[in-house]
Amino acid sequence: MFKELDGPTALRADLVLALSFSHGSAELETDDGIERCCAGLVAVWNGKKGFVAVIVRQLDQPRLRRWVYEASLKDAGSVLTAFEAGLAFTTSLGLEMDEIPYTEIGGDERSSRIDLWNDMRKLSRQPNLGSRHDAETAAPESAITADDHGGAVLGRLTLVRKGGGYAGPLARLLSYF
Repeated sequence: MFKELDGPTALRADLVLALSFSHGSAELETDDGIERCCAGLVAVWNGKKGFVAVIVRQLDQPRLRRWVYEASLKDAGSVLTAFEAGLAFTTSLGLEMDEIPYTEIGGDERSSRIDLWNDMRKLSRQPNLGSRHDAETAAPESAITADDHGGAVLGRLTLVRKGGGYAGPLARLLSYF
């Protein structure tokens, strides 16, 4: 349903029907290895046709990927249905999205969400995704950390496949035990 395509990412706030962002960042496997990423999902309706797009922003090495809903959207209802499909698509990528009803929020909140979209799509800016993201980027993880039971963990290993690159999510998860 969604196809990766290059293209415009600018928005006109008056045409936006729905706008959703990921809760903080998530580690995703990309072409460049494991990267911290965040995402935005938008549904636009101009009165005649609609458009739904997902952007995924790599945070450590700024890069942007864009997916669009392939089917033609000829009414506002089909745009909202495609937006729901976009929520499922971003979840399949490993990102948890917020579901704030864009059309029901005030002008200041709408403006701040459009600003966040612009921060995500412009690689020269660093998006602020709220307190979870701020906590992740404020200070690097120390080599020794306490666990829930008062014990300590000394360092963490990054697994590497032969030929370079990072191991898959299951191997990374198992490396913590």
